[in-house]
Amino acid sequence: MAQVNSEQHEQSLLITHLLSRMQSAEYNASLIGEWPEFIAQLSSSIEQIILRDYRLCNAALDNESGQVCATYPPRIFLPTGLATKLLTSTSSASKQFRYPRRLSDLCCSAAGARVRGRLPLPALICQGRLLCRSATLSAWPTGEEARGSDKILLDSLCVSHIVDLTTESRPLLVPGTQVRVPLWTAELWLSCYADFRRLHLPYPGCDFFSNWPAVDGAPLRYDWTGQAATLRLNGRLPSCAAAIAWQEYRSWDLDRLTANYLLIMLGYLTESSLAEMPGAGGDGDGQCSGLLLHCLSGWDRTPLFVSLIRLLLWSEGLAHASLSPSEILRLCLGYDWFLWGHRLPDRLAKGQRILEYCFHFVGLAADLPELSMVSHYPLIAGGSGDHCSNPNGMTRAEKLRCVSAMFAGALRRSSGSAGVDEADGPGREVAGSDRGVSLAGAAAGAVLGVLSAALFNNSLP
Repeated sequence: MAQVNSEQHEQSLLITHLLSRMQSAEYNASLIGEWPEFIAQLSSSIEQIILRDYRLCNAALDNESGQVCATYPPRIFLPTGLATKLLTSTSSASKQFRYPRRLSDLCCSAAGARVRGRLPLPALICQGRLLCRSATLSAWPTGEEARGSDKILLDSLCVSHIVDLTTESRPLLVPGTQVRVPLWTAELWLSCYADFRRLHLPYPGCDFFSNWPAVDGAPLRYDWTGQAATLRLNGRLPSCAAAIAWQEYRSWDLDRLTANYLLIMLGYLTESSLAEMPGAGGDGDGQCSGLLLHCLSGWDRTPLFVSLIRLLLWSEGLAHASLSPSEILRLCLGYDWFLWGHRLPDRLAKGQRILEYCFHFVGLAADLPELSMVSHYPLIAGGSGDHCSNPNGMTRAEKLRCVSAMFAGALRRSSGSAGVDEADGPGREVAGSDRGVSLAGAAAGAVLGVLSAALFNNSLP
């Protein structure tokens, strides 16, 4: 028992250290020069965590100098399917995704089509289907050729559905300049992307999260007054989301809005993977059906939903099934948020607590059985090579509560709102941080010193 507690404590320190780094600087290619050892160790750790369950393309997409995108990870991992040791005879599980040979060249030619050059690339794979992420389209007049490459890139990633989370309709002001980037228009969409199913699921931007949590604890609702953004669904809905009264979305509070949007995204990913299983309720076309998820810049709302999708699939053994709660949390924080460019120092300085809300919602999801894909599609449990025996001996709800509590405890320690508590382990409920989150603290400094030489040591469980 003492050894287990020691290992849990070491894991919590690693996560605290990562959060401390995230609070002190946002990732972009120039940060490699300042933190070369940290970035290299973090990237290597993430690769090893992914390889526990998945095969990766032999060569990751090299982006160390920011040649693909300055705010994307130094090495962008390209999952192809389940690790060989986990393959079964099930066709959907054994399917391996094939990327185009000259992917890096295609990325360079497509970058100008998207705001800040944040082009579509894979975030995770589920049953051979990719969940990709990006920023929204830019409407620069000079971007016509880039938009053609962007469409080719989407086709090569087998994207069929595009989920747009934006509420913004005005041009985007580039920070530090007077330049405004025009955003896509309906006419632009129809001229270039009519072959894709686009779902517009407007979701509040990071500024809304300066209101969270409400002082009186009341449910928060977005003020839709004057917003041009309207929820639009395209084509048949997944069966798990078909009964929702979507026309009432403006009356939903933040938690219900998040849950219902997750349900439709998870439903599309899950049903497409069941297309070849008779009686499973899939699309029936047998084709790869990937999903692109984007907001305005792709570094706030997008990682929120990418992480939530990853965690909800993991909690049922449908993705990253062999990972412990601490490992999946490190993957979400280090990859989905930090290395893909989330601007945590800026968000904290403005009181915009979207990262904290993400992991708060993870705890709420433990008590939302409607977000269980296995309950909606029982065949996914028996027919998925991802779904294996539970290595942690925990239920879905226990896993989600554990991750939520681990994050809350690490955030308290990294922000200096509490000292390092020896009793804080992955399975212990920890209260959320105080409303004012500082960017550094004595506890965080101590952790940085202790772990500087051994960050993300993968000999730990």
